[in-house]
Amino acid sequence: MLKLNIPLAEDFVEIIKKNEIKNWESKCFWLIIKQSDRPRILSMKRLRERMYTAIQVLLKNDFLVAQRSLCNKRLYLYSETPKLKELRKKLIDIDENNPLFTQKNTINKELSFLKNQVDFINELAVSYPEFCDSIQKYKEEIDYQINFCEVKIKTINNIIKIYNG
Repeated sequence: MLKLNIPLAEDFVEIIKKNEIKNWESKCFWLIIKQSDRPRILSMKRLRERMYTAIQVLLKNDFLVAQRSLCNKRLYLYSETPKLKELRKKLIDIDENNPLFTQKNTINKELSFLKNQVDFINELAVSYPEFCDSIQKYKEEIDYQINFCEVKIKTINNIIKIYNG
């Protein structure tokens, strides 16, 4: 696991696992962090400051390299180093070998299926208003299952977080 003490570590671990960082402006990191569904207690300004601090720590520890943009001298472009590529490989291997991660993926697939069902149910409700009561009752069951899946995923995430230290 990433043994660096960096702000927004969970966000950066996800960014590292899911993206190849090549000539990124800081706004690329920002867009991903801002769109994250993690609950935030920080203001956007504070969140952005922490993002820049994390980028500086990654630079200092040779996970990223920075070079000035050719188009705008005030901008830096960040790219990953071989050290970061190796870290990504380790992070992915850890996830793939973790049975909780496998369970989480299964639940995520189920959650995706249930959400698709809700979309179809909504279409049915519009097309067949005479079945509205039955459709609504079934939709409530699906909503309950969705909430239950989300609780399971949150629980697994918390256990993985504690396990990884």
